[in-house]
Amino acid sequence: MRDHKIGRIRLERLKADMTQVELARKIGVSANYVHLVERGKRNPSFKTLIKMSRALKVPANKLLENQQALQEIKKLTKKYDLEQIIEGLRKIVKQQPPKFC
Repeated sequence: MRDHKIGRIRLERLKADMTQVELARKIGVSANYVHLVERGKRNPSFKTLIKMSRALKVPANKLLENQQALQEIKKLTKKYDLEQIIEGLRKIVKQQPPKFC
């Protein structure tokens, strides 16, 4: 299994041996919403993120690790060379330094 391919929220859910339906029930949302969040199609509210972190028993900041950076890497690798990718990553880090809960 490749962590970077499935996203951190999904990875943590799978580590917890939980289905999307089970996680959805625990946090009070639909299974479809969990699916969309895992795929990066929806962004959870802060409140929902905290509920997810509690249900999965991981720090909230761990659920957000690398999500935006990985999306940007996917975009960049299709268009640019390595130096441009590195410069793009530096910009991401400057714009959104890691947040800790």
